[in-house]
Order: sequence, then structure tokens, then C-alpha cells
Amino acid sequence: MYILIVDDDMSSRLYLQAVLARFGEIVLAGNGMEAYELFLLSHEQGRSFDVIFMDVKMPTLDGYQATQKIRQWEKDHSGGDRSVVIMATAYAFQSDALDSFKSGADLHLPKPYSPKQVEGFLWECGFRKKR
Repeated sequence: MYILIVDDDMSSRLYLQAVLARFGEIVLAGNGMEAYELFLLSHEQGRSFDVIFMDVKMPTLDGYQATQKIRQWEKDHSGGDRSVVIMATAYAFQSDALDSFKSGADLHLPKPYSPKQVEGFLWECGFRKKR
């Protein structure tokens, strides 16, 4: 599995990286614009991210905007293939989850979350640990 973790907080990126290490290759981004550029670069290289863990509040380009840009690119270029976008955010109200889904996210994972919750979300999406 090819995973992109997007968060402006280094400790959050490293935590998710440790949790997800058993699932596959991981790429880290510190803001939404960097994430979108890495997303485009991966497609230029003939790859696509299976899962994107996206924080919401970030400098340069927030998670909602980055997800919208990713979804627009997928709509225009990918022939229906989509990365799974999981909004991993401190925003935990129902309205926040609705905003995540409106931006194009597949799941909304409020912080703090446990490794079991993250793994459960991946299982829910059909992903398994690599052997």
C-alpha cells in the first residue's frame, strides 16, 4: 500500500507513520499544497496513493482545499480511480465530519485516535497489513 500522511504537526505525522509502517510505503507532507504536489508527482511517476491521511487546519492550503483539488484532478484524469482520503483531524463535531465529506473525503477520523482505530478504518476500506 502507498500512503500519504499530511499534517503540519511533525509529532502527528510521526505518530501515524509509526502506526501505519506495517501497511506499506509512507510519504509525509507538512501542508495541503505539498500534499497536492506529491499527489501529482506520484501520478507522473505512474503511481497513486492508496490512502491519504489529511489534517484539516494547515498553512498554505488546508485539508479541505487539498482534498477538493485532488478530487478534481482524479475526476479530470484518472478514469474513476480514487485514493481513499481519511480526514484525521482534531475537529470532532458532526458538522466537521460533514465538511470533510463535502470536500471529498471518504472517512472522518477525529483526534486523538488509537492505533486500533486507524487500523480499523483501513480494514473498513479493504486494506490489510503487508506480510
